[in-house]
Amino acid sequence: MSSEFEGKLLLFRVLLPLVFGALVAYFSRYRLALSAESERQPERPRASRFGSVAACVLVWMAFWISELGSRGILLFPQQWFSWEARERWMHWVWIGPMVLSVWLAVRAFLKSSPLASKAIALAMGLAMAPMAWFMFPDGPGYADQRNWFCVLSLLSLVFALANLLLVNLRQTNSGSVWFGWVHVLHLGCVAAVVLQSYASLGEWMVFSGSMMAGVMLVLGLSKNVWYESSLTPLLAFSSVAGLSLSRAYSWSALPLGVLVLLLGFPSLAALVDGFVCRFLRGSVVVRVAILLVILGVALGIIYAFVVRNEPQW
Repeated sequence: MSSEFEGKLLLFRVLLPLVFGALVAYFSRYRLALSAESERQPERPRASRFGSVAACVLVWMAFWISELGSRGILLFPQQWFSWEARERWMHWVWIGPMVLSVWLAVRAFLKSSPLASKAIALAMGLAMAPMAWFMFPDGPGYADQRNWFCVLSLLSLVFALANLLLVNLRQTNSGSVWFGWVHVLHLGCVAAVVLQSYASLGEWMVFSGSMMAGVMLVLGLSKNVWYESSLTPLLAFSSVAGLSLSRAYSWSALPLGVLVLLLGFPSLAALVDGFVCRFLRGSVVVRVAILLVILGVALGIIYAFVVRNEPQW
């Protein structure tokens, strides 16, 4: 890698999304309906709507500044309109912010309640389904892989929802907002895989991981442990979607079993953590140690099946 590429990666795919992720999380945070705190201190609609608008503006800025900056045309406005998506998945630069804007709009105009939370969850799931399919390449060269792409789309949707649900349950049931860092670890593992086969797609995985880290920094510093961010589902979806999509461009595709294991890394970590808490009464230190062991196993699998088999890009 050249120093110019590394500089752009650090600035536009690591530092910038880290800052924007923290800002978006601050404005898009909300209290979970399961918490007693949300009953005692209901959110103010006007403040919620202002935060939603601010979060929308910030997330659009983050995606487009990162994209234009990485392509080297950020400082040349006359070239902005020459941007084009060379692959279908590259439309993520506007589809991602658009979907988040819809989620934020739905949340801003619904009163906090269990029913509203279910409506928002349904809206998120319905948005993820077409995104999971649309990202795969199309054309005569991929005609023989369409059935396989359908399977990968379904896997992306299932694991995105499962990862979100199980991690969220661990956060609420144990009052451990820090467990959301498993999404950051997952995106790091996915980036390590995807960068080996498709650098441009891998950059977006790095972007999502940095943005998720910014989200967790804000939520972790919050005095209310029940806060969550509307940005989390979008970034969690991007991890499984990016990993599934990378198979379409990989020189040496991951075995299906390894793919499923990596797709479900957050779910596996949540299930193990639930077992540790329920039957072993593990402390936070023990839980973190076990999570790091699971991460180590995942990284070992990545080294064994990816780094040694993929050509150097």
